Amino acid sequence: MRMILRNARRATLTALCFALVATAPAAADTAYVDLSAGIIVGAGNGKPLPGESYNEARAKAVAEAKKNIRKAIERLPVDFDNPDSKTLGDYLASNPSKERHIDAFLDSATVFRETERADSSVDATIILAVEGKNGFKAAAARMTGKGMVEFDMTDLKKTGALLDDDLREELRKSVAAASPDQIARPYRIAMPAFVNESGYSQTDIAAALSEAVRNRFQKDRRFEIINEYEQDEIMMDNKIDISDILVADPARKLKLSGIDGVVAAVVTGYEARTRRHGSGASGFAEVDVILSVDLRVLNADTGRWLLYKDFEYVRTDKALSITTQESADAFIGLASPNDPKTLSSKTLKAAIDGIEGVIRDFFPIEGYVLKVADNRVYINLTRADGLEEGRNLAVYRIGDLLYDPVTGEVIDRIRDRIGSLRAVEVKDTYTHCSTSETPAQPIKPGDVVVMR
Repeated sequence: MRMILRNARRATLTALCFALVATAPAAADTAYVDLSAGIIVGAGNGKPLPGESYNEARAKAVAEAKKNIRKAIERLPVDFDNPDSKTLGDYLASNPSKERHIDAFLDSATVFRETERADSSVDATIILAVEGKNGFKAAAARMTGKGMVEFDMTDLKKTGALLDDDLREELRKSVAAASPDQIARPYRIAMPAFVNESGYSQTDIAAALSEAVRNRFQKDRRFEIINEYEQDEIMMDNKIDISDILVADPARKLKLSGIDGVVAAVVTGYEARTRRHGSGASGFAEVDVILSVDLRVLNADTGRWLLYKDFEYVRTDKALSITTQESADAFIGLASPNDPKTLSSKTLKAAIDGIEGVIRDFFPIEGYVLKVADNRVYINLTRADGLEEGRNLAVYRIGDLLYDPVTGEVIDRIRDRIGSLRAVEVKDTYTHCSTSETPAQPIKPGDVVVMR
């Protein structure tokens, strides 16, 4: 799944509403600047030469979009206390050493839409912020040493940097509707209450597992585990019941609107097994606590099952302290899996960790390479995406589209893993990485990076 919009989370774009995707510039040579709304949008097209890849065409499209934005912002007037300097373009012409500030600003762009045309060329639409420490006004202030004058829309229209009034108004409404702390839309996951078919009745181990997994994602802004009421509404809208998911044929597609995925589970076993080793004073017992889970993960966009598999989580310990049935119950703790002193709690934690890992693997955070300089690779993922120093990331080269030979439906795009990176320095607008292995192919700008 290509999640460029979801994975390009930047603090400087917190005013951006998801509705922008539908209102972005359509032409390949357009740019849109609205200082009062806090948005700069540009579009470009890149056509690959014979033998060039999708990524190379995409990089050309992004470069053209940046070029179009640069043309637009160079027409913006700035107050330099110098009547001869009317625009940023005029200022840069006489102060070429200052161009690095504009270049750095343009490099912070986020790609929020990309489309491949029939001729294999790629349309890319990028967005930049006006406000904030990484926004355009801050870049202009660093360049000139002074702040920009506030202009109303009449002044901006004179620059020729605007598109039509309808688009401007649509963007303005979108920004006004966005909350101050809004980030790019997270994965919306339906997670029905896990079903207990283990045969163990003294505690609902499925409920304990379900609640714990949900809690793991509650504070992760990259995920939204929808509540029970909204989940029921979505299922009704899609004319499907939760039971349909639990008994669905894995070969059957099950597309659902309103969510990105479904995680469902049935606990099929929960028991303790004891093994005796040796005899007499030198003998000892080992206890296994086993939790069996039938786990299913659905990609609601494509309707394809990403996972349909049985897992068995086991934790083992020596039962040296068991002398009575009471001490055995306290040690094993099947009825109290939330008690950290019990072996059952260790098994439950293993299951929670395992299911969380599966979900993150199938709904990863993706970004892309901005620049490569020797062993230094710069990517667009930041701390806002949950990236930390020392984290490993996989690098993929995007290839041709894959089609279903029977239906003609686009299945996905070929993704070849070409290497891995290690985050060295995570900043607010980009991250500096080093290569942690010799890549199969040279890493290039536009290659996709995946953080799981």
